[in-house]
Amino acid sequence: MRNFVLLLFVSFFFSGSLSAQVWPGDVNNNGVVNGVDLLYLGTVYGNSGPMRAEENTDWAPQPIIEAWGSFFPNGVNHAFADCNGDGVVNDDDIDDAIKNNLGQTHAGSGLGDFSNGLPGMDVPIELSPSLSFDDGDLMLTVDLLLGNEAFEVEDFYGLALQLSYTSTFMEESSFEFELTEDSWIDGPDGENSAVLFADDEDNGKAELAITLIDPSQRRVGKGRIGQFSIVMEDIIVGLIQDTINIQIDSVTVINPEISKTAIVPDTLSLILSEDLLIISNEVSSAIQPPTLKTFPNPNQGQFWISAEEPIESIRIYNLMGQEIPFNIQQTDSTGLFIELPQAPPGTYVLTGQTAGVRFTTKVVLSQ
Repeated sequence: MRNFVLLLFVSFFFSGSLSAQVWPGDVNNNGVVNGVDLLYLGTVYGNSGPMRAEENTDWAPQPIIEAWGSFFPNGVNHAFADCNGDGVVNDDDIDDAIKNNLGQTHAGSGLGDFSNGLPGMDVPIELSPSLSFDDGDLMLTVDLLLGNEAFEVEDFYGLALQLSYTSTFMEESSFEFELTEDSWIDGPDGENSAVLFADDEDNGKAELAITLIDPSQRRVGKGRIGQFSIVMEDIIVGLIQDTINIQIDSVTVINPEISKTAIVPDTLSLILSEDLLIISNEVSSAIQPPTLKTFPNPNQGQFWISAEEPIESIRIYNLMGQEIPFNIQQTDSTGLFIELPQAPPGTYVLTGQTAGVRFTTKVVLSQ
């Protein structure tokens, strides 16, 4: 009787393995292709195993003839990371399967992919904006910062997030993401990582995933990891006011063992108006006095500004175009001491006039 039961179990196991099917791109086999699948793939990047009978990344079930000898923590065989079936996990699986099939679904819910945290208890992710204006186009750059002094990321291997945005003008924009020179995850060339960014402008959705591709290179850090850039063309024509909202809906960070860290999502709201665009234009195009100095910069709300001529007027705005109250004191014939007692940390636009020239500069208030 025991032998009969054992034979039944062995027969069931092998028939089950022969009928296993990969949906190319759904690496964790939970029914949805999204950025978290890139994170799973990153933990086994470069691994190899038996090929499938056919190399194929079409969105249809692809039979696994022979399982690989290792598994993800959720019990899914590593063969599911070989999205195209060629026997090796590499960039082809990312480009031809995950990116091409992003958003596709089959039987499954995708629940549990993300792990949003609680403010004051978990690691925050922050959207930090700045504006520039060039030849009629508005450039909105949004730094993506992960972790801070109070909540450092202690064991990083991958990040995935989904965001939504609303704006009349972002429908006619280019929306991109890149790692920055000072990223604590990887350099802009991405030699040690893989990045996926997809923008669905029809639905106001975007998805970002970043994974390292060598489990020995886990990271510890905090601060800027990359930057979104949004270029909106010729939006000043007929503009009265518009609000850009960017919201991180879902986010998670994993380590090489696919253990998740809860992350607190962030929301950015930016009001665009003709006044703000004029100010932004001045930042990039105003003639700057050769000896204009602002110091210290960044500062904590107190700084000096000087020019080669007496400064006749000054106004200060935040990035939503709102004028900021300040205290001012003349230090000498061409210098001023300025205090911003009510302004929170962030980037501010200072515009002014001397007898000879109009000037505009940026002032950064730190924590």
